Amino acid sequence: MTLSAEINRIIVRQLERHKLKYECAFDPDWNHQEVIYCHDEKLITHEIFKDCSVEELTTLFTALLENRPMDWNIALEIAKLLPARGGLVKKRVEDYIFRLEFDYDNRMLLLAYLGSNPKYENRIIELLDTIPEDFRDGLFLACEALNTPVICRKLMEKFTQWITANPNYGCDGSGEGQYLDRFLELWQHTQPSELCGGFIAFCRKNWHGWRQ
Repeated sequence: MTLSAEINRIIVRQLERHKLKYECAFDPDWNHQEVIYCHDEKLITHEIFKDCSVEELTTLFTALLENRPMDWNIALEIAKLLPARGGLVKKRVEDYIFRLEFDYDNRMLLLAYLGSNPKYENRIIELLDTIPEDFRDGLFLACEALNTPVICRKLMEKFTQWITANPNYGCDGSGEGQYLDRFLELWQHTQPSELCGGFIAFCRKNWHGWRQ
């Protein structure tokens, strides 16, 4: 069995195990290779790869590292496990996340690995200043995993900057608004009000995506 076939076998098995709808297609954007797509809204709530074996997780992480043909939604679910299990591919993923330039594709999700250890806090702070909108998913996953006061302050600084420039930030296609929603919810339960209260008031007044 080829690596691509093994990747798809694991993905399909997990989707079926969690009773999620999916489809297979030979995607021209991936040289007409078979890709498993899942647009089921319940996907994000199931953590479908959490019970995979060490060998299978290593295979899935390797697929991300090598930018194998993969649906973005599936790749995102795999990336969510990097903070906790990314040590399985530690050397390779660290080689990527500390490079000077990135390829803006699914591999940007590898930045989620930065959430595996507080020692990567400075790298997260640095990348929040440089990674462009629509490529920050992995970085936001790392921020969620660590959730330190330093990262919280930096995120509030950046969100304030982005919302000031565009009150519709994250509401018009990038999907980053969902992360801001999640951070607002997270901080209200984990950070002192004196740290984030002013920012929450700012969002309530200025951000068009406010849903709290």
